[in-house]
Amino acid sequence: MPLIIITGTPCSGKSHRAHQIAKEFESRINASNDSKRTVVYLPSQHASLDPPDEDTLSYNPPPPSSNPRDTIYDLARLEKTARAEEFSAVKRAVSKNVVVIADAPNYIKGFRYQLFCEAKAAGTRSIVVHTAAREDECVAWNNARLEAWGWQTAFTEGEDRIGSVTGPKTGKDVLGDLHPESHTAIYGDTMLHEASRSRSSSVSAAISDEGEEQLRRKRQADDTMTLKSLYISDKDENSTLPTKNEPTALESIQKQSASSKSTSYPPPSSAPPSPKASLPYSPTSLKSLLMRYEPPSPFSRWDTPLFTIPPTDSHPPYDAIWSAIFPAATKPTSKKALQRERQEEEHARKLQREAEAQAKQIQNGDSTVPPTKQGQQVESVRQHAATILPTATAPNALQVLESTTGEIVKLVLSSARAAGAADGDGGTITISVPIPGEAAMDMELEVPEGLSLSQPPLQRLRRKYTQIQRGGIAHGQGYTQGRRNIAESFAQFLQAEWENST
Repeated sequence: MPLIIITGTPCSGKSHRAHQIAKEFESRINASNDSKRTVVYLPSQHASLDPPDEDTLSYNPPPPSSNPRDTIYDLARLEKTARAEEFSAVKRAVSKNVVVIADAPNYIKGFRYQLFCEAKAAGTRSIVVHTAAREDECVAWNNARLEAWGWQTAFTEGEDRIGSVTGPKTGKDVLGDLHPESHTAIYGDTMLHEASRSRSSSVSAAISDEGEEQLRRKRQADDTMTLKSLYISDKDENSTLPTKNEPTALESIQKQSASSKSTSYPPPSSAPPSPKASLPYSPTSLKSLLMRYEPPSPFSRWDTPLFTIPPTDSHPPYDAIWSAIFPAATKPTSKKALQRERQEEEHARKLQREAEAQAKQIQNGDSTVPPTKQGQQVESVRQHAATILPTATAPNALQVLESTTGEIVKLVLSSARAAGAADGDGGTITISVPIPGEAAMDMELEVPEGLSLSQPPLQRLRRKYTQIQRGGIAHGQGYTQGRRNIAESFAQFLQAEWENST
């Protein structure tokens, strides 16, 4: 089963989309009565302290100073630990029978590549679901959360608030008081109200020569693969966030949700979450994460297949995502496979035509129907070596072979030494081989004159005999079975080898 990687900017609706997908896929799996498939939802690390879905009134939130969404993403050490825990959870859950939904920012393309490699190592595929939202929409949703939780007074107004009436920062340090470890990636459109700065001196010269208006037009022409390419609505980029004379963030969100009801979108599968369903970010942390975000690209193999969901859609494209994680069986494309498929189809049509002709002749009372077509069995094919199945090998065939031949070697050596025939004098020796459940088997062997019997030559003859028998055991035929038969065959083998050696 695949891995569904949820990615998006903060407050863009990642958890809402992840719950929608999990709920829809659980219902589809239950409807198909497939007990092997399951859905596993993995929440983000900072969502562990979010209020429970069933009761938000009795929830005791942490103080704004220890907000997990700020403490995790403001310190590189804690953020690295959070990503490691998410990666370990995905590694434990991903398998061929589990649909894993990784609900986290996943804003670093290198981390998404790690998740892609982990899914590939588990023998499954991965897809990316991107919740595309404009930055001003994310800021508005975060402000609505701050107002719902009563945290808007906990943070300083002015330069720490994004898009405030005090205006953006200008001067040498345009990045403001952001944390140093958060400056991992700066995109040309992530700071809506500030002119982008480039490390190249040529671009700086262009800024001074062309002017602000020409630079803005140039940025619009080169704005194909940045976050603005994912903006859905045609809102003026020069628009600002609500000021003191405009409605509050919570009122604007309520108006947006009320106006969206009049559109022609399909009804949502679940109600959008309230502003108090999740904890907010501080304005500084939100601005830092918006700058750090690395959007997925459809040209990267670890970001494909990519499903971009705008905030105006009431639900994700369930059918497209389902087809991506459970693709239909592909038809063969090789010439040999296509030729074999055509031959099978022609043979099936031929059999169908013959059956129809036979039924028609029988119905008309035609007596000229061949006897083989009137229900009589066709003569079976004569069995030969290619069609006869080999006899099943006994499970203890090798054990009986080794123990019997080893016992005979010991008896021959002890009997030859007792009779004085082991030093080259020759003579007749008698051995008694015990047979379990039967009487002992007595055999006589003639030791030629001039043959010295010792342990090494007898073991060499024993290995030669067992190798011959092992070949027959491996093929299921052509080997001696039973302890009595093995003892008699091995004694004859020793007698023949002794006579050939003299």
